[in-house]
Amino acid sequence: ALSAATLPSAAAPVSRRRATASPRLPDKRVSGAVRCRAAPGGLGISGKVAELWQAARSAPPGTVLAAVAAAAAVYKVASGLLAPPPPPPRRWQEVADEALPPAPEPVQVGEITADELRQYDGSDPEKPLLMAIKGQIYDVSLCRMFYGPGGPYALFAGKDASRALAKMSFEPQDLTGDVSGLGPFELSALQDWEYKFTSKYVKVGTVKGTGPIEQGNVSTTSEIQEEAAAVKLNGEKAP
Repeated sequence: ALSAATLPSAAAPVSRRRATASPRLPDKRVSGAVRCRAAPGGLGISGKVAELWQAARSAPPGTVLAAVAAAAAVYKVASGLLAPPPPPPRRWQEVADEALPPAPEPVQVGEITADELRQYDGSDPEKPLLMAIKGQIYDVSLCRMFYGPGGPYALFAGKDASRALAKMSFEPQDLTGDVSGLGPFELSALQDWEYKFTSKYVKVGTVKGTGPIEQGNVSTTSEIQEEAAAVKLNGEKAP
């Protein structure tokens, strides 16, 4: 005979009886979840890194070095493509122009002697930088970096350097306006210098004792030779 203790209580709730009678399948769900995580192709990032590390350890050293070099090259190329282009280099003339103060406006000095012209050799920064060619004085303050103190043509400043320019000479005896005895090619070179100065610099005066020189274009060798001969015979200071 069954006792009352072994029989389910009649007063027990229906929901409790159903919960007690419902089957439990925890093993299948857990095992299914494990099978999903272990399925092929489901490796995470750490698993792929581990596989790559194992492959690198088993590969020959030469292959590993080649792969590292290739990766570095790809990184360098990619970073160069993505980086902004560098700014264009500035011209040295622009940098020099910014470093130097602006040149003052040219001032007419009129007719002065050679000794007075030497006062404008750039040693006094308050005075303009002057230079003469064939007795004509030009203000070269715009190119103080060339004709000022320390410049490549500083010897010409404050002087009539006609002879030195014609001969492309830096000798002290050639720093004069006397062009007598120059050859045709030297006179032609002097003419080129004069064209350059008249087109680039402002004429501000003349050297006393050397009047303005009217000269046409040098076109032929015979004309140059005739002009040089006339200079030598007449004892003029400029062609």
